[in-house]
Amino acid sequence: MQVHSLINVEIILPYLRAWKKEGQIRYAGITHYEDLYLPPLTHWVEQGNLDFVQLHYSIFNRKVAWSSVRPASGISAKPGSISAPSRVSR
Repeated sequence: MQVHSLINVEIILPYLRAWKKEGQIRYAGITHYEDLYLPPLTHWVEQGNLDFVQLHYSIFNRKVAWSSVRPASGISAKPGSISAPSRVSR
């Protein structure tokens, strides 16, 4: 389950974490599609305990590969490729 576009993330994410702990959901994560929100995404990744982060990355938009989300999440990227660990959690 995800908090889409970081809407009310500070309210919803604690519920998702609790539901995950109770076994009601398997994964908890966050999403956003605008590059403007890379800093807030980084903040939530640094908080830890996320299973995934979905963001806008394509051949036409590689800004995320060089953003602060990448090192915070453990994603490694170099020109022409990007790879991610199986989990973003710390």
